[in-house]
Amino acid sequence: MSKRQEIKPIINRLLEQPDYSKALLDASALPLKLTINAMIPKVLETEPRLKWHAVTITGNLIGKLGRDSIEDARIIIRRLLWNLTEESGGCPIGTPELIGEALANNKTLAREYINLLISMIIPEGNYLEFELLLCGVIWGIGRVAGVNPELTKEAVPYLKSFLNSENPVLRGYSCWALKKIGVVFNGDALEINCAINDDSLVDLYSDNKFYKYKVSTLAKQLIQSSN
Repeated sequence: MSKRQEIKPIINRLLEQPDYSKALLDASALPLKLTINAMIPKVLETEPRLKWHAVTITGNLIGKLGRDSIEDARIIIRRLLWNLTEESGGCPIGTPELIGEALANNKTLAREYINLLISMIIPEGNYLEFELLLCGVIWGIGRVAGVNPELTKEAVPYLKSFLNSENPVLRGYSCWALKKIGVVFNGDALEINCAINDDSLVDLYSDNKFYKYKVSTLAKQLIQSSN
């Protein structure tokens, strides 16, 4: 049995733990690169708690790897970015969120790769057509903005464009990400009217917790934060 096969049941038990902090502590005690490589496929989990624990733990571990060996961490980030291209032929669900979590945990990686993540919401850039991936990119940008908002300013006009999207998750996530960046609106700003009047519910994972928000609530927070 290979080392990767040996570690898989350990990782499965970690992700099942309800205590995220304990799971991260236990994961950090395992061989770093081996654990990261075995954890990456887990971001494909359809059960939200398993998926987001995998994203958060793996992103933390990639950030730690970057502090030990930045080149090893770069290789992993480049592999994840490649997975988001059509040429890769892979299944990239959960990958943008993982990239965002990793960049949020290592400022060197964030400086080097945040623009590539942002380019995936830019129509003339590396725009991702699949809305589920777009939601993941916006979440990733917001996650980085929560730690280093100055690195995400370029995303602002493109995030604003999603406030009028027909997809309520794109609207809600964009409100959340814009707030993390520090964007504020006047109460009569036309850009945000569609979101303010949207009572659709969206699930949002933030600060290692699960929330359910109305899009209108997230939009109003942008205005309230200007007072």
